[in-house]
Amino acid sequence: MPVSADENRVLIFLMVLLLLVVTLISAFFFIRKKNSKLLKVKQSLAEQNLRLQEMAENLTRMNEQIQESNHIKEEYIGLLFNICSEYIYKQENSRKALLKIANTGSMADISKVLRGQSSTSEDFKLFISKFDTIFLSIFPNFVEAFNALLKEEEHVQLKEGELLTPELRIYALIRLGINDNSKIANFLHYSLQTVYNYRMKMRNKAIVPGKDLAVQVQKL
Repeated sequence: MPVSADENRVLIFLMVLLLLVVTLISAFFFIRKKNSKLLKVKQSLAEQNLRLQEMAENLTRMNEQIQESNHIKEEYIGLLFNICSEYIYKQENSRKALLKIANTGSMADISKVLRGQSSTSEDFKLFISKFDTIFLSIFPNFVEAFNALLKEEEHVQLKEGELLTPELRIYALIRLGINDNSKIANFLHYSLQTVYNYRMKMRNKAIVPGKDLAVQVQKL
């Protein structure tokens, strides 16, 4: 039986419609695949951007630490030169005074001059005073920040005219990167046991785990 013209048109229409549907479905999956790739690219870019931000923050922190380290070095190198200069000046004056008296042959006068000179302990007290002053000029909020790591009732109270207590001075050295007890003891003219006792006492007063106190101080 021959196919009529209307049936042909319907058949052609259905074929065109089917082709259009297939094309739309193909386009849908193609776009979906492209969008999936774009989403992955966006996620990758976001992750890279996050890593770049972290790197930038790390570089900023490193730069700040370098600047702080350089500032500390400048301050304490200045302190060292100042102390050496004062010591040389004092020794030269003593030598001249003793030489002058020695020429007169008066041993009593020499003895008097020697007794009038400052003792090693007095010189060391002056050195410690300068150390405290310079340290607090670099870290002016150190005492308050350190107390924030202690229980409220255990805060360190400074006496009138006092810059740092022995305990604070130990942790000041830790803040500067000197964490070894023997080095701290040598620097402050303490015994190893004294340094250990001071550090243990402050650990027991801390609101952070005792072993973490030094770590937290290094971040102040």
